Amino acid sequence: MRIPQKAHSAGLLIALALCERRVLAQSANGPAADAPPGATTAAPAASDVTAPTAPTTAAAPDATASDPAAELRQMRAELAEQKQQLEALKAKEEATAASAAEAAPEDTEPQKFSIYGFMDMGFQRTWADPKSPVSNFLNSNTSTFVLGNLNMYLDAQPVKHWRGLMEIRFTNAPLGNVESVGGFGQTFKRSTTEQIDPNGASLNAPMWGGYTVIERAHIDWTPRQEFNIRAGYFFTPFGIWNVDHGSPTLISTFLPQLVVDKLFPIRQTGLMLFGSTITGAWELGYMATLTNGRQELSTYDFDDDKALGGRLYARCDCDIRSQFGLSAYEGDNNDRVVTLTQLSPLKFQNGESFHYKEWSVGADVSLDMGPTRFRAEGLIRRVKYDVGKREPSSPLFSPGGFLPDSYTSTAYALLAHQLPWGGLEPYLFGEILHGPISVGDTVVQGSVGLNVHFTPATQLKMQVARSHFFNVRANGPDDPSRNDDTTLFTRLVLAY
Repeated sequence: MRIPQKAHSAGLLIALALCERRVLAQSANGPAADAPPGATTAAPAASDVTAPTAPTTAAAPDATASDPAAELRQMRAELAEQKQQLEALKAKEEATAASAAEAAPEDTEPQKFSIYGFMDMGFQRTWADPKSPVSNFLNSNTSTFVLGNLNMYLDAQPVKHWRGLMEIRFTNAPLGNVESVGGFGQTFKRSTTEQIDPNGASLNAPMWGGYTVIERAHIDWTPRQEFNIRAGYFFTPFGIWNVDHGSPTLISTFLPQLVVDKLFPIRQTGLMLFGSTITGAWELGYMATLTNGRQELSTYDFDDDKALGGRLYARCDCDIRSQFGLSAYEGDNNDRVVTLTQLSPLKFQNGESFHYKEWSVGADVSLDMGPTRFRAEGLIRRVKYDVGKREPSSPLFSPGGFLPDSYTSTAYALLAHQLPWGGLEPYLFGEILHGPISVGDTVVQGSVGLNVHFTPATQLKMQVARSHFFNVRANGPDDPSRNDDTTLFTRLVLAY
């Protein structure tokens, strides 16, 4: 064990003080009770005792035994020698510690790897007209228990300034998913993942597979607060919802339409620069991305036109905790098609089944005023197709048609207030979307919810919403309101 420098000094001072007091006490009152063997005591006064006659053969007494000053000098010499030995030992230990510090990597992090995550499960029910398209395309519109999210984070920080983060979600999808409806030459089909377990202890043991979803996987280099680099597969830094992401951190159970309708890429593969600086009470931050763009079809890029995106935000942990953000994305989306045109010699023709340019811009605000929380986001998206390269529209709602160039706009607002008892947090949520959707061209949704915070790690989330579809175009489809629906979602959430 290494002895601190201050401990050495304190020990020497105490030792010197005790020795000084001991010698002075011996000089004034005679030898100490624990005098070393061979040391003779001073003769008592004549009035107290009668000195016996010393034998003539007795050895001569030690000079230091009858000379306190000589004994003091001897002890001081011994203390000086001990002090030199202690100083040498201290110097040796300090040199050893310095060598060990030089040998050890300075950038080693004490916590190199950690695992954490969250899970949720619950109950849900949808009420809709049984004859409406919305009702018949749901996997189930009756009351049902569901397994929600099973998300695990693998967080590695082996050295200072470097971090690798993976988020994996486990699901039982596509079990039970409706693949196609019957009629017009089609057969109703529902997905099943049941099979015989090849590794089971019984010959016919059943098992059900499920998807493993890579939510994100990236490596960060973080040399300083103002400048950091992220490489890999990450969530697009757009607005509030897509950045917060996890059910334990989100207030509402429902996803807003800007996420559901993918009005910007949910995830991207590429590079991100990010950082922030402090100015007074405000943190000013940025995120900038260079990526392959949308990856609904593939994580690969099918041309050399990279997508650009970014986010700016200002955050203040003041009496009213505030954050204001601006987000943007610009890129193209296409699919590469290869056609074999000749066998001998082999010849191929490369083309695109569709191609469009798009941009999205959005703004968001977050306010925490004591127990009251307010969230709002708005977004506008523009899509423009190349000539002759449009995507086909829904064969059920617009058979034989193609998707048009379009603008889509959406916004939502959420207001929550945590009550002083029971961990109860009721909230109101409202949202509107206008654009080319399958049912009408506008949807308005209003909902109420209640979160029950049992502990910092566990909560029950409940929300019921009413969605109303209608047209603002004169030539829109007839009566989209028959697709109006009411939905109840509940989720029990545990973070760990």
